[in-house]
Amino acid sequence: MRRKVDRFTKLATELFQMLDDKEARIRALEAALQTRRANSESEWMLPKVFKRNQNRMPVPRLEIRCHNKGGWSHYTWVYGLFYKHYEGHYLLQPMWMSKVSSGRGMPVHDGRPQPPRSAETLIRYDMRHFGLPGFVVVNDLVEELSVNPNPKRR
Repeated sequence: MRRKVDRFTKLATELFQMLDDKEARIRALEAALQTRRANSESEWMLPKVFKRNQNRMPVPRLEIRCHNKGGWSHYTWVYGLFYKHYEGHYLLQPMWMSKVSSGRGMPVHDGRPQPPRSAETLIRYDMRHFGLPGFVVVNDLVEELSVNPNPKRR
């Protein structure tokens, strides 16, 4: 009987060691995946998860959002569909991205966000086509777009 217990103990110890090794391998692979995603050119295509609807804007909506990392000499515009997921959280599914490098600072003129003209044209077309409202977001500054642009805007 003692021999069976010793054998069982040895097998259990080996099994737990194998599980620990596999868990360590999984953690290493997850870390490598995170590093690749962070360094990937296609990272912007991943949906962004929000726990709540920021700024109380209507859902679903089309949105052009400006992101900066550090200063305003380099920033990114991401255009996408913002909607409520069936699990209760909100997602921004990116559809278009543009990187901007300029010394002009924050993309705001006379208190209004100034997205690239190509993004503005695209979102207005999609607003008409899908019948959804559209917004431009720079930090806490939000502007609702109309389907027909104001020619005096720029």
